Amino acid sequence: MDSRCFEAMDCSPDPSANAGADKNVSTVGPASESAFWYGLGGVGLERIPGQVSFTNSKGIFLNHYANWPQGNGAVRTYTIGNIGKVISRSAVPLAIGIDAIGVMTGDVSYGKAATNAGFAAYGYYANPFLGTAYFSIDLFYPGGWPQALSDRQAILLENSALGFPARTSGWGE
Repeated sequence: MDSRCFEAMDCSPDPSANAGADKNVSTVGPASESAFWYGLGGVGLERIPGQVSFTNSKGIFLNHYANWPQGNGAVRTYTIGNIGKVISRSAVPLAIGIDAIGVMTGDVSYGKAATNAGFAAYGYYANPFLGTAYFSIDLFYPGGWPQALSDRQAILLENSALGFPARTSGWGE
């Protein structure tokens, strides 16, 4: 390995590739994390029972109108679950749009964007737990999925060298 990797954490093959570090800063990562928390918050709000009321006039005691399902001219009543649905439904196209921007700028590959879109749709329509697990590892594990799978393989090899059986499924055999 090149000594530059350890001194300045610069492992690019060309020293001039990182000249002007501001040009290489990607906004896709922080935007993806924000979309993840936005969507996860929406899913959480979907599960909260109750209503919230908004008024367009001053001094109205809102508890008086709490039992009115649609409100009246002065008070609009919304269910918290419906607000959460709007938030969580808008998170999927938001995340896909962020990946599309990443593809256009070269920060995200086509395959990665397609995989993310597939897991976002599957997580929204079929299994929210699997979608949350995928994006949690993708966004918050240092190095994302490639590093997580590499670490898993290294642990399996290390354990097999110590005489422990390799468990490939994770559920026990």
